[in-house]
Amino acid sequence: MEMLHVGATGTAAVGACCLVPEVRRSWRELLLTALMAVAMLDQLTGIIGIPVVFWAALTVGAVLALSARRSIRHEPGHVRAMHALLGVGAILMAALMVVGGASGHDAAVAHQHGASLVAIVLVLAVASVAHVTGSLVLATRHSSGLPRRVHEASMALSMLMMVASAVVMVWE
Repeated sequence: MEMLHVGATGTAAVGACCLVPEVRRSWRELLLTALMAVAMLDQLTGIIGIPVVFWAALTVGAVLALSARRSIRHEPGHVRAMHALLGVGAILMAALMVVGGASGHDAAVAHQHGASLVAIVLVLAVASVAHVTGSLVLATRHSSGLPRRVHEASMALSMLMMVASAVVMVWE
């Protein structure tokens, strides 16, 4: 399970690095992608030591703040869709980090209080697979340049590894 988390963190970092050449055009995406990568790295290593719930709240807050300031009237439909998918992906990653941060004891407590961790993971898994599919379809049809396509592919792979890690955690 930890290898999946390492892989997910590494691919998220690759995705963030791929946006650096486009920083003027994609600074919101770069900021959000970098935030997710740092949050995942901290969850993995504990270097910064911020609890995963706060990282998740910061990520969701960043999605809301960055989307609130965005003027989308003059953007093509596929660009608006990509921005929306980025926000949904960040929220899904935040949820997956919170679920991945649950220990066996937390899972037992959650189950006793009526919230089945298995059901939550299954819902996140289905939503993540749908998100990855949509992102990859849009990326292959509308992304220009190799860095942008590598970014989309690496973020999709990162999400799938986070889902796999959560599924493994639930069934251990």
